[in-house]
Amino acid sequence: MQDQWACENKATLHFITPGRPMENGYIESFHRKFREERRNEHWFLTLDDAR
Repeated sequence: MQDQWACENKATLHFITPGRPMENGYIESFHRKFREERRNEHWFLTLDDAR
């Protein structure tokens, strides 16, 4: 789906290297903060609840 959109809009997709999240520090920072906020806001009793 992304490839089709990119082709139709003449956009080039750039992917980070697998295992190298530091290549996109902005989104990694967002994910870290989001995870911390969600964990602090909710108490999960089981792994299934967290999922």
